[in-house]
Amino acid sequence: MNTVSHALIGYAASSIIFGPEIARDNIMPIILASTAMDVDHIFYFIKHIKPVIKQAKTGHTTPNLQGIFHRVHSQLIFMLLMMVLSFFIDTTLVRIICFNVFLHMGMDALIDCYYHAFKPFSPNLLSIRIFGDKKMRIIADIISVPVLTFILWVI
Repeated sequence: MNTVSHALIGYAASSIIFGPEIARDNIMPIILASTAMDVDHIFYFIKHIKPVIKQAKTGHTTPNLQGIFHRVHSQLIFMLLMMVLSFFIDTTLVRIICFNVFLHMGMDALIDCYYHAFKPFSPNLLSIRIFGDKKMRIIADIISVPVLTFILWVI
């Protein structure tokens, strides 16, 4: 799923769960928590720049874009960090951040065709593949941004 869709869904879900006023007051932490996991894509592209350029020219994509932030051990470290931070910052903010980070992980597991959440412990895929193949996922990504923007505009 694309990063913009993660941010829009994170904001919409936070508005429903925590209330629109709290979501509006915490819009930056929601957006950052919803999209921070995708920073590891940048490191992947930098490390593999030649294959990425070749794939862009040929139209073929690689199935292994999830970096270190999309792994279970990274989520464990994140949870320990949030537990420590909960002593120093508002617990509602900690809940909002945790909710959006794990919402991101859950959406990737539902939609991504190649989600290796338990790597390096297990090479198995964790994906329901709700949209089937890669082509359907790309179509869903293209449609999701304007639809989600419209929904948030109406709300």
